[in-house]
Amino acid sequence: MQLRMLNTGSSPYATRCRMAFYAKGTAVDLFPPPDGLGSPAYKALHPFVKVPTLWISTGPGQIAVLQESLAILEWIDDAFPDPPLKPADPLTRARMRMLMQIADQSIMSWLMTMFPHRDLKSRDARVVERGLAGIADGFDRLEHHLPDSGLAAGDSMTLADCVLMPIFYLVLDFMPHFGGDSPLASRNKCAGYWQRLLLNPLASRIHGEMAAHLAAARAARFAREAAERDAASR
Repeated sequence: MQLRMLNTGSSPYATRCRMAFYAKGTAVDLFPPPDGLGSPAYKALHPFVKVPTLWISTGPGQIAVLQESLAILEWIDDAFPDPPLKPADPLTRARMRMLMQIADQSIMSWLMTMFPHRDLKSRDARVVERGLAGIADGFDRLEHHLPDSGLAAGDSMTLADCVLMPIFYLVLDFMPHFGGDSPLASRNKCAGYWQRLLLNPLASRIHGEMAAHLAAARAARFAREAAERDAASR
């Protein structure tokens, strides 16, 4: 079986799938959107302009395509069952999926609405204010449901940790850009979970990858903006 996945280093949706592949020790060919996000070549691969997309080749001319990160996560765990990333107990498994849903629908969805407003000069303060309130509510929900010890759904890593890891990282990274406080400052269970998660080698690896990708992207953007200002002043 050969696997290829459309990937960007800081996408929380691609990153959760990378983390699951790393946990399984499964080889996958990761490649960035050709010619950048939104290009015609990229749209030919993913018409909805999102990552990830996974190509699964099981033989000559036999290629299946999966989109939507949660579906890809479930496939990874079903196709490569060792080590399992879903708890064996049905109730714990349901709680795992509950945390995944909270993270996506009550936190990441709000952060996505805020990304177009990173520039202070063109920012709609009302959008940012609503986003900060929504993210705070999402973390309140996590604070209620996260355990006091272990990881998200037990002592071992699960799909919930794959989902939560990049979302926690992005929220903590971008809050200062939006004038928001750390959501961990007043939420002890969330803060404790984050500290325990970072002790996991796979989570630490993902943390480093996201940090490097965001640093490179910001450096490239600053260089491009400086060049544009220089050209405009001539």
